[in-house]
Amino acid sequence: MEQRFYSLSFHGKGVELFKIQIVNLILCIVTLGFYYPWARAKTLHYLYSQSMFEDQPFIFTGTGKEMFKGFIRAIIIVALLYGIVFSTIYFQPYARIVLVLIAYAGFFCVIPLALHGTYKYRMSKTLWQGIRFGYLGDFKKLFGIFIGGFFLTFLTCGIYWPWFSMRIRKYIVENIRMGNAAFKYDGTGNGYFIIVLKMGVVVFISYFIFISLLIPIIMHSMRGGDLRGLKNLGWFYLCFLPVAIYYPFYKKQQFDYFVNHLSLVSNDTSVQFRSTATNIGYIKLLIGNLLIVIFSLGLGYPWTITRMLNFGASNIEIAGNISFDSLYQEHDEFNDATGSDLFDMLNFGFSI
Repeated sequence: MEQRFYSLSFHGKGVELFKIQIVNLILCIVTLGFYYPWARAKTLHYLYSQSMFEDQPFIFTGTGKEMFKGFIRAIIIVALLYGIVFSTIYFQPYARIVLVLIAYAGFFCVIPLALHGTYKYRMSKTLWQGIRFGYLGDFKKLFGIFIGGFFLTFLTCGIYWPWFSMRIRKYIVENIRMGNAAFKYDGTGNGYFIIVLKMGVVVFISYFIFISLLIPIIMHSMRGGDLRGLKNLGWFYLCFLPVAIYYPFYKKQQFDYFVNHLSLVSNDTSVQFRSTATNIGYIKLLIGNLLIVIFSLGLGYPWTITRMLNFGASNIEIAGNISFDSLYQEHDEFNDATGSDLFDMLNFGFSI
């Protein structure tokens, strides 16, 4: 079957997103934060509607009312956990330790719950040409992967993190459906480890230089010397210049890895995703976003979102052959937004 290329684009404008978010901010302040679910829904409606595949927009069908119900449940869950932590001041030391452990265990369990709930809700509310997406993941399985990965990461002092991250990503991505088509992800911990390792080496070098310069000043001060060296400690931030320089290259490699191992399969046909991003493109994106945030004092944040989405859409090539017109509906709506609201509220920063 002849291969063809499919178009992916994002047409959102920073100024339009800014108008939406400034109105949202005002209404959130006036309503003491209770408008937040409707604000979030409006933002998602806009971002989805400006994201196009084959010149057809994605549609987000979630509502503020649904997200408000989830918002209330999420607040109750978070308040209970923080309530346990703050209540420890009224208990004896042993009971205090037990309660703190219970609270930490609760926060720990909330992470996979929020991940599962987010994709369950967001995918069921995503449409393209009338075809609903879906997430078929099982919470118990995701929880098992999370628990095992977390403890292995802890026991290996973080070395297992790339394998942990890839197992979570693979499980979530491979349970996402676009109608009857299934996403596949063949990224592995071994491959991702190399990317993380290179960044780790750069961080270690910067940290080593910093400590090497700091220790003589501290030792000199302890022997009664003056503290002028410590007063000039601000210059030591230059030690982390290697991290700042290498970071865009790390993010570009990460973007390539996530995209190049993704495909969509329907029956015996498939399309493969490929990154066309360049190092120069990623440097321009990140430096541009940094300057926008700094010189706008944060007000330019909506422009950074649209720039990121535009960069992603413009640098992903989709090739293969699937008859998207033949996809059919397989999934029902899921209206519980609790996990999605927990994810936003606690800002885990994990996304697919």
